[in-house]
Amino acid sequence: MGGFVADGLAQYPFGAEGFALRQRYFARDFEISTCFRDVPYPAVMLLRDDLRMARSLRMYVQECEEVIVFIDDMRRNLFVHDLAEDAVLGGFHGAIVPHDILQFMPAYATRAPLTVDEKNSLSPYSDLLAHLMFHRGITDSVTADKFLVPDYSRDTHDPFLLKDADKAAARIIRAIQASEKIAVYADYDADGIPGAALFNDLFTRIGYANYTIYIPHRHHEGFGLHEKAVSELAASGVKLIITVDCGIADADIVEHARTLGVDVIITDHHEPPADAPKAHAVIDPKQAGCMYPDKNLCGTGVAFKLIQAILAKNRFGLKEGHEKWMLDLVGIATLSDMVPLTGENRVFAHYGMTVLRKTQRLGLKRLFTMLKLPQAHLTED
Repeated sequence: MGGFVADGLAQYPFGAEGFALRQRYFARDFEISTCFRDVPYPAVMLLRDDLRMARSLRMYVQECEEVIVFIDDMRRNLFVHDLAEDAVLGGFHGAIVPHDILQFMPAYATRAPLTVDEKNSLSPYSDLLAHLMFHRGITDSVTADKFLVPDYSRDTHDPFLLKDADKAAARIIRAIQASEKIAVYADYDADGIPGAALFNDLFTRIGYANYTIYIPHRHHEGFGLHEKAVSELAASGVKLIITVDCGIADADIVEHARTLGVDVIITDHHEPPADAPKAHAVIDPKQAGCMYPDKNLCGTGVAFKLIQAILAKNRFGLKEGHEKWMLDLVGIATLSDMVPLTGENRVFAHYGMTVLRKTQRLGLKRLFTMLKLPQAHLTED
């Protein structure tokens, strides 16, 4: 059969049979409906790529030989091009297909019940909670306690376990003591920008003013270090560049900075390439030779660990533990970058939300007001 589309209240013929379709107004994110006139098939409307919808749809179409599928062309991650020959109009794909083609929707099976020994290993918890945790790799009470009740002192790691952390912290302290101009070069996303803000917090709170923040333009420059930007920073007197959430793949730009007399400290969390940059220091838990226990930190998480290392060597007058007030930004970045919420990331998310409920950052408080979010009762949603 040929494809079809429906746009607004307009009607379009459908294939050789000439079915007439009339699309209703859908106010919800998704809806299953048979509101299309003269169409003897279930009509499925996907206005967002929603997994809840996929689960419902799989149950709904089992008794049907064919279904009609509409998929939002702007936000789909379903394999619309695998469904059938289809046309496009008004931003929507439409196709009529046998229901068995929709098997890209995952099949689900019930996990096996826990054995007596497996239950005993999680005895403090209810059967349901123990079942859920066990099948997520949490198989003993100690691990379960860390997962359910994160503790900052117990569950965070020594920042100096990160390869080059000591070297990077020493170089930054030396730059501050010598009043060298420092540039923080951060990625433009929701992981890089909070990391840049962390360094802004640090420098502001210790009274250091000889620094600048550089965030490349998403469209005009793109991701990573750029030769022109580095040249301009060097021309302005910068002697040290600290990257946040970028730089691990920019060996040539790091070498360019070296020829200009600029040291580069890379903090990143992406997979290092074979030709890693020859920077003054590289902090990336995924790099070869790094013994850090948690390899899944986000970019801002790595930057925070460097700040912990700096303050462990020289607190610059800040009270012990003051850096915990930066965890609101670490939590935002951890949740936004969608890294696994296990290990140290879980600590950062948990305590980040705690600090976020108390934060005095004017920008965040203004956002809460605009969105009508009660700050004291914020959740990860």
